[in-house]
Amino acid sequence: MAQRRVFLLLLVAIALAVAACTRPGQPAATGSSGSGPVTTGGFPSKTLRIMAPANRLTTEYEAIAVGRDSRYQTLQQVIDDFKRDPRSISWGGGSAGGTDHILVGLIAQSAGVNPRDINYVAFAGGGELRPQVIGNQVSVGVSGFGEFKADAEAGLVRILAVSGPSRLAAINAPTMKESGVDVELTNWRGIVGPPGMRDNEKQAWITMLTRVHDSDAWKGILTKNDWTDAFMTGDQFASFLKQEDQRVAKVLKDIGIA
Repeated sequence: MAQRRVFLLLLVAIALAVAACTRPGQPAATGSSGSGPVTTGGFPSKTLRIMAPANRLTTEYEAIAVGRDSRYQTLQQVIDDFKRDPRSISWGGGSAGGTDHILVGLIAQSAGVNPRDINYVAFAGGGELRPQVIGNQVSVGVSGFGEFKADAEAGLVRILAVSGPSRLAAINAPTMKESGVDVELTNWRGIVGPPGMRDNEKQAWITMLTRVHDSDAWKGILTKNDWTDAFMTGDQFASFLKQEDQRVAKVLKDIGIA
């Protein structure tokens, strides 16, 4: 699991760079996990913005989790200590600059904490992170909800909050906004084409992916993986990408790694 997540992050960044140089008609899969690597890994920071948007398909909520023996019962308790002594809270998550790290940066901004004071411990993926959360080796774990779901059901961790706009049916946990933290972030996935992609080619992808989105099989995949339907196409998706690019660039600059 850990190696796979690192591989996927690198693959997204490389795919975007390659797609930006290929002939029109060659699409690439991307998502919020690609924004950090693109910004911090030596690729042009505006790669996502210059791509030809096709469709955003899904989002996965991030989860804030602690071990079952942790003294933290609510996210607000974590934030209170974070404000008093930022370095006293160790935030375990995925690779530096990825979605997990970005979420912690947004939390710091919301709490009035200098993002450069974050004590962030990067792991290769959920396989390495989960035992550290269960054993209270880090104060808090940050990852996609799916990484913590089984451990939460087994009573090994408590999910203090999820990062989406509404609660998930699969777990009894509040949103971050309900917990007093004015932050919302989801790990979206979608399809983009290279710059100069012809309109008829882009429309063909939009049409095909719209049919996939409307199918019963796709609805079943969403349910099985606890993904949230976040379908968005064309100009609306382009506007979203621009805003996402700006938000990610700012928080990574504030953290000090962009």
